[in-house]
Amino acid sequence: MSRSTSIVLRLLASGALVVATTTGAAATALRILPADDAPAAGLLVDGAPLPAGSSLRGFVLKKAAEHESAKVQVHLPGRSHPVTMTLAELGVRPDVELAVQRAMAIGHVGSIEQRLEESLRARQGRIDVPITWSVEASALFKWLEPIKEDTDEPPLPARLDLNKHTVIPHRSGKYLDLYEAVEAVDRVARLGAPELRLPPVEVPPVASSEFLEKIDITQVVGHFETRFGYLGGEANRAQNIATAASRLDGFVLLPGQIMSFNAVVGHRTLENGFAKGWEIFKGEMVEGIGGGTCQVASTLHAASYLAGLEVIERSPHSRPSGYITMGLDSTVVDGSVDLKLRNPFSFPVVLHSKVDHGVITFELLGQQRPVMVTFKRDVLGVRDYKRQVRETGYLPAGKIVLKQHGIRGYSIRRTRVMKFRDGTEHEEITTDIYPATAEIYLVPPGTDESVLPPLPGETKDPPADAQPASSAAPVEIVLAPGVHRPSAEQAGAPGRLVITR
Repeated sequence: MSRSTSIVLRLLASGALVVATTTGAAATALRILPADDAPAAGLLVDGAPLPAGSSLRGFVLKKAAEHESAKVQVHLPGRSHPVTMTLAELGVRPDVELAVQRAMAIGHVGSIEQRLEESLRARQGRIDVPITWSVEASALFKWLEPIKEDTDEPPLPARLDLNKHTVIPHRSGKYLDLYEAVEAVDRVARLGAPELRLPPVEVPPVASSEFLEKIDITQVVGHFETRFGYLGGEANRAQNIATAASRLDGFVLLPGQIMSFNAVVGHRTLENGFAKGWEIFKGEMVEGIGGGTCQVASTLHAASYLAGLEVIERSPHSRPSGYITMGLDSTVVDGSVDLKLRNPFSFPVVLHSKVDHGVITFELLGQQRPVMVTFKRDVLGVRDYKRQVRETGYLPAGKIVLKQHGIRGYSIRRTRVMKFRDGTEHEEITTDIYPATAEIYLVPPGTDESVLPPLPGETKDPPADAQPASSAAPVEIVLAPGVHRPSAEQAGAPGRLVITR
């Protein structure tokens, strides 16, 4: 008797079958094995017996659909009531092809002994082919990302109240971990759990309340101040300056940490405490929400630059500013243009802002002043401005509005020389470009442009047919709201400037 026949007899005996001859055992074995294109008899698929004569693929598809349609109560951060979702909506994707392949391998793959053993175990209901699945992260993320955007809260670091000499406590942030959500969905699908909880992850701030109670801020590391109007039509702009400065006061910049002006000050909206004020937009003065915030950024940049902090991101204005010298200004735009500073020192630096009667001051405080900074500014080139004349139907004859003063454009070289306590020096050279700002007049239709004042360096001879001055129609030129005369630096080409702090 061959070895294979002996195994067949042993397997048949274990199945409580009685055979009389070797030939009969072999014939019985052939009946036990599944047909080439059929699954093993008695096979379980995902815990349920495969009905005799049914389509394996159809049965697997049915079980997969049951998985996908299973409902789960999803508990989300910021929501008082759970949301009912199906596993399919949560991104669960059963692998139908893999389940079919595994089922068809039972009794078909391996030696004759292995095939017979598997076929007998299948007949006894002892082989169950599970339906596996994966979680499609992109589908889950598409649903969760808007929720994450609404519910995530950044950590709020502790700050110093330098007027009251106290610590403003920190607040940990919260965020929805999308990758942990994928793992959680997978666990729910695997265990058949009826609920899915996606709690927010708590994120501690970099500066805790306990840490701030021990820092040394006895030395002034840097200082700068600028002036602004705060009465009458300047009241809203002054309010914005005070609001933005207050958000920065007491902020702690740890060693190596990068600070984003926009992130700390927040969105310039009415709801966030900002008012309408004049600001530069696409080269023109317009009224927008948050006007004046750039002066806060410029004053902070100058104090930080002259203190030796690293300037990671900074953009000059599109024109020289009347309140600060060229090369030290910094423009910011909510959501796009930022001022980012890095603390390169081995100790924390604390920002201290003061706003009082038209003066904004920034002090940078720390345990020592590690560097002496010299700022040198050289004018490389000057460009005259041009004039734009725009006809406006609502103006009466003889009335002209100066909407915007012209300002020359400049190209300047900035040089920062830093002398450290150990005697080493470091020099940085960069270039700022300030495009020329066009002079803009609003005039009634048909206005003769010769009545406008000459541009710088331009002389005008009256035309031969010009009327005598006594009979010419009078012309009134008025300033549009928010228009101020250029400062001395804006109006004339500035010379070399050196500041040592």
